[in-house]
Amino acid sequence: MYIGEKVGMWEDGLKKYDIAIDPVDGNNLVAKGRSNAISAIAVAEEGGIFKAPQIYMKKIAVGPSAKGSIDINASVEENITNVSKALGKDIDEMTVAILDRKRHENLIKEARSTGARVKIFGEGDIAAALSTAFEDSGIDILMGIGGAPEGVLAAAALKCLGG
Repeated sequence: MYIGEKVGMWEDGLKKYDIAIDPVDGNNLVAKGRSNAISAIAVAEEGGIFKAPQIYMKKIAVGPSAKGSIDINASVEENITNVSKALGKDIDEMTVAILDRKRHENLIKEARSTGARVKIFGEGDIAAALSTAFEDSGIDILMGIGGAPEGVLAAAALKCLGG
């Protein structure tokens, strides 16, 4: 499917929906028999899903316990500090998940300079973002730049989970 593609019945009077889909987030994970690959779909009434025009987008994600503590325009240090306060943790108890890409070298340095731990992952943005919603996952915040479709799907899922 592509952005704007019409599927199903398009007759007057029928309700219209937006659909976001990623058949496999983590293709290489599947190919290598590893965990954290995910298939995802989000459905909302027409206009309810953000139509991300870019191929990549800046991302930051937290679970329900830290909802409202992040700002995509704030510094790495500010976001980590605010999330640590929301979670009632010291910064050195915080774990930030960051996708292993060259473009994230400075982000990784900035996150580490705060005293937070950094967990670098190879792929699977959606699963990594969702892990912030579960206290026992060990991931408190996801930061970085990644695929826009995965960002939209992760945001929809986190919203359903209260994040």
